[in-house]
Amino acid sequence: MANIFILILISVASMDMEVEIAPVYSFPNEGANYFLDFITQTEFLSEEEILICDQPSSQLLLISLTGEYLGQIGETGNGPGEFYNPLGISIHNGKILIIDQNNRQIQVFNSTGQFSYSFKTLEALSAIVANDDSIFGNVNYPVVETDKLITEFSYTGKVKRRFGTRLYIEKKLSPKTSASFIRLKDDTIHILFKYYPVIKSYEITSNYEKTIELDYSTYGERVPENYRWSKITSDKRSLPLKYLFKGFKVTSKGYYLGLMDKDLIIDHVSLEGELLKRYICRQPDERDFYLFDILIDDKGELPKFIVTCRKNDEGIVEIYKPLSGGL
Repeated sequence: MANIFILILISVASMDMEVEIAPVYSFPNEGANYFLDFITQTEFLSEEEILICDQPSSQLLLISLTGEYLGQIGETGNGPGEFYNPLGISIHNGKILIIDQNNRQIQVFNSTGQFSYSFKTLEALSAIVANDDSIFGNVNYPVVETDKLITEFSYTGKVKRRFGTRLYIEKKLSPKTSASFIRLKDDTIHILFKYYPVIKSYEITSNYEKTIELDYSTYGERVPENYRWSKITSDKRSLPLKYLFKGFKVTSKGYYLGLMDKDLIIDHVSLEGELLKRYICRQPDERDFYLFDILIDDKGELPKFIVTCRKNDEGIVEIYKPLSGGL
């Protein structure tokens, strides 16, 4: 039986928590030999290189933080090393793992981008992370053990176990309610639900499970009307109208949550769920802003944010730094 701990926090965002951030660099520039469309995930390949998963174009692009095109991993198609609609990526110990959504498989490449092997998955995974021993995947639409949140695979594709509790508010909502981000830090899996201010964490080597319900007064008004906790619908067919969160990263300094908003908003939350800072860059009214994903470099005194987004129908990468204040 799992050891379960639930923590509910009261932490309302205030003006002294807000830190304004501004872009210091963006790419691709005019004349670049690559194009960004709809980015599903971005990860560091090194301190100066990022891997961008662009879903509609079925591309995995390796780009330097100065915007230089360094290469592409894989090709569009159905064969070895080919994929359609890559949905997510994980990088660990010299391996690059890719969710090949349409072909319902995980493809594995080495650190130089050469195809190694692939294995099929019974369900269409939405996100993956990996450690030395296993690959952990999250499924938005489960067909096997539908109450479980995470599937653990061996590196050969064998299902080792399924664990974790899906998010059912009074068990009235559709499985899509549990659409979530998955991250791995220090042998603990962290889950942020895309439609609700709830974080779950699981220690891999034990049955310890922790649930943090983030302060509802901070995020409640952003939750779609038909999904607010105070107005539960019994219609399981109803779906969320929009995401609450669009990015999620975990470092030794806490959680970083990218919000779905007309402005760029990134909340820095402690591992206990306390809101520490709200980083914000207000966008001009005439700019159509849509956040794709966030990367964080918080090793220095001030954090640096690598943001993938769409502005006025163009996919771009922007690097942001605080104008003042810090962690």
